[in-house]
Amino acid sequence: MSRQAGLSAFFSASSKASKAAKKSSSAKAAAPKPSQAPPAPKSPSKPSSKPSAPAGAPAGSAATTSSSATTTSSATTSSSAPPAPPGAAPLLLSGLSDPGWLSVLSPPASKKQSVRLAEFLSAERARKAVHPPAARVFEAFNLCPLPAVRVVIVGQDPYHGAGQGHGLSFSVLPGVATPPSLRNVYKELLATGAISSKPGHGHLESWARQGVFLLNAVLTVRQGEANSHQKKGWEEITKAAVNHLSKNCSGLVFLCWGKPALKMCESVSAAKHAVIQTSHPSPLGATKTDKPFIGSDCFNRCNEKLRERGLEPIDWDSVNK
Repeated sequence: MSRQAGLSAFFSASSKASKAAKKSSSAKAAAPKPSQAPPAPKSPSKPSSKPSAPAGAPAGSAATTSSSATTTSSATTSSSAPPAPPGAAPLLLSGLSDPGWLSVLSPPASKKQSVRLAEFLSAERARKAVHPPAARVFEAFNLCPLPAVRVVIVGQDPYHGAGQGHGLSFSVLPGVATPPSLRNVYKELLATGAISSKPGHGHLESWARQGVFLLNAVLTVRQGEANSHQKKGWEEITKAAVNHLSKNCSGLVFLCWGKPALKMCESVSAAKHAVIQTSHPSPLGATKTDKPFIGSDCFNRCNEKLRERGLEPIDWDSVNK
């Protein structure tokens, strides 16, 4: 039964019940009563059939907000109101707060593959430890709003150890041991004079707040199982982010560490952006290939490209401040 038909049936039944109650009250009016029962409340007016704005749509005028609130109230109190469609954009993007990124990611997050991804993540978190926590999945997007992006560093998937992944590629929270890949990142920074000393932590939030978009190709992982959430749908979301940056921005610097990162950035326009490619900084690849990470001087090269485009360089040494 449709929502409108259900509501019509409900109000029709309420009207008949009210008339029957009035007839019964008239028939017994002559009999003495210890107290008079209060009259039945009037049936509420029929709600508007005008559909509400789709989930994930940006906030509009006050009138729109009021209409949305009314619709929400009706859905809560009426058992015949249909539930929100499973896997709708706000479900998958529930931890994303930046309005610019929301507008970019809502369309791909509404597709069938993303619906299945949301269902998969719900089931995974119900029975397994998943990193990062749900509230931090979109940390890279929230700390580096769309208009602020200057540099893009693409990782593969979050660190899979307990307490490691927190939504920024290559980064760990204070108090968590610095992983081997990040130790090599610090080694290269220190060797090329991009930082003054080796940091005592692995938290890269200060980079993100300067416009370094620390993106993983896959945004979640099962604890202890690297790549366990690959090909579940995240790639479509993160690729949409990269494609938007390539198409709608100019003068960005993409640091592509390893083949998976380069594949993620294969659509990036070399005419509009700078792409600096090296091997991955992990101990298994940091010195490998014809473009090894160690010795690449990629951080100073990145700042040179930013200056050429009239942009402020990144203070990589902010991790020591």
